[in-house]
Amino acid sequence: MSQATCESAEAVRLHLCEVFSPGLVVYFEPGISKEDSIRQLVLTLAEHGKLPVRAVEEVIADVLRREMLGTTAMGRGMAFPHARTSVVDRSRGIVGVSTAGIEFGALDGMPTRLLFLLLSPAESRIGHLQILGRLAKLLGDRTIQYTVQIPRTPEQLTEFLGLSSPWQEVDDSV
Repeated sequence: MSQATCESAEAVRLHLCEVFSPGLVVYFEPGISKEDSIRQLVLTLAEHGKLPVRAVEEVIADVLRREMLGTTAMGRGMAFPHARTSVVDRSRGIVGVSTAGIEFGALDGMPTRLLFLLLSPAESRIGHLQILGRLAKLLGDRTIQYTVQIPRTPEQLTEFLGLSSPWQEVDDSV
């Protein structure tokens, strides 16, 4: 996707495709744990230059600490692990897929098949919540639980989920 198609109309507006890089998707092996899935997502972000490699363990600890406050698995096969951290200077996200499902402590008891890991700057409380809210609304309107098992390339998956469209805006200001 060209930079021009993912540009914001205003400096304080942010498109979901600027947070979730189109095509940056991790496919998990069956039997992966909640903790290991989070670790793999954070490591992948670092490998792709989205956060400093030196900060991987700190970020993993931040996300797991948030997860201990209450599950981010909202049901229907989706979870939104997240943290606000001083490690990133702008919101960063990555999608994880498990066709077998991961035990994530979901409210409906179902295994989690889609993870949307979100990292935002520590001072970005409102922007962080707006991104999470926008994701929940966007994904709540789709029949993802059954259709996620259809094999797709990372680019096809982010397109299907609506994460590669520049019209998906959120306000990332504090």
